[in-house]
Amino acid sequence: MSQESGAENFRIGPFNTGDLIALGGVVFMSGALWWRVAALEREDTRHTAENDRIILRLQSLEQVIPSAYVRREDYREDVRRIEQSLLRIESKIDGKQDRAGPEPRKP
Repeated sequence: MSQESGAENFRIGPFNTGDLIALGGVVFMSGALWWRVAALEREDTRHTAENDRIILRLQSLEQVIPSAYVRREDYREDVRRIEQSLLRIESKIDGKQDRAGPEPRKP
């Protein structure tokens, strides 16, 4: 007469207890993986929409920046012209002041 434990004798259909526990684990893990994949897809969709907004913003900046950008050489030339204009204005003011003579003193 063999002695078998009660757990070994428990069967549902053709499956014994160990088979059922393994099957339950597989079902649980597949459910957890399915949930995580769905969460990653939602996150990916959100990031994709965010990336699309960023790409559109960058493309609009690519169109605007060239019109507002001043090359260093252009800037230096403009500053040089302004300096020359200021020097001419200063020399004219000095010339007019010399011709007018000293300002009369007020009593």
